[in-house]
Parts: sequence; C-alpha cells; structure tokens
Amino acid sequence: MPEASTTIAIEGIAVDKNNPPTFAVTPQTLETFTCEEKKTVTQTINITSQNLAENIQVYPTQKHVFKVSSASVYRNLPGRVVVTFAPLKAGEYKDTLVLHTYGGQDVRIPLVGRATAASQVVEKEGTELVLDTSNPLRVLNETFSNQPKKISHLHWQVG
Repeated sequence: MPEASTTIAIEGIAVDKNNPPTFAVTPQTLETFTCEEKKTVTQTINITSQNLAENIQVYPTQKHVFKVSSASVYRNLPGRVVVTFAPLKAGEYKDTLVLHTYGGQDVRIPLVGRATAASQVVEKEGTELVLDTSNPLRVLNETFSNQPKKISHLHWQVG
C-alpha cells in the first residue's frame, strides 16, 4: 500500500551581504506642484538599481491627487517614473511617494501640491456670429470667380 505524503512549497529570496541590494533616486526631493484645479502638472524621477532580488514598487501613500506612471520599476535596470498632480479642487495637498524593494532601504519622497481656483475667463470660439445691422440696405461687394459683382441692396422675401 502507498504511504501518505504531504507536499510543502518553500520560497525564499537570498541576499548577498557583500553585494547588498541598492537603488538611487534622482532627484531626491521634488519641487512643489502648482496648477489650477482640474488641470495637471508632472515631474519626473529617475531610478538606478543594482543587486535587487525584486522590482521596485512605487506608490503614493494616499493615492488621491498624486498619480504615478508606473507602479513598478524593473530591477537592476535604469527606470523613470512620472509623478502627476491632478487636483479636482483648489487647496494644498500633501502625500508621500514610497519606493520599496525586498532587502533594500525604502525611499520616501514628500509630495506637496498647491491648486488654485480655475480662471473664470471662458473663451468661446465660433459660438457667436455678430453682424453689423446698422444699415441692412448698404452696398454689398462680393467676388465670384475673381469678377466683382455689385449688389446695390438686398431683398428679403418671406413666403
């Protein structure tokens, strides 16, 4: 008769103490993000890494008005992450961007954004045609096939 057996899955990650996992972020601080509400502004950070066992996880802690272009950066390759500030309302916003990988030191970058109220000037293009109606019987000159035609007055017929 066969004996009962149990299978156990074991996983692990080894880190070489002589070659520890490291990554560097440039720049290490970001300027204050500034834009109008309901608009966006971006800044970019560059990441270099070596001896990593896993990819670098990138995320803002609050995940409200700050967004990242990628939630992960490949290990041991140069990478770039675009941070976008996209406020829906005017005000000051704060968050922290975290970069994390197994065995490495986490990097925390403070994020600060200021959103101003949207300007009230709304440009309308092509929504209104204003015609001079001071003298509807004045002479109208138009060119057809490069031959000027002179119309002395306009006739309107309602029928």
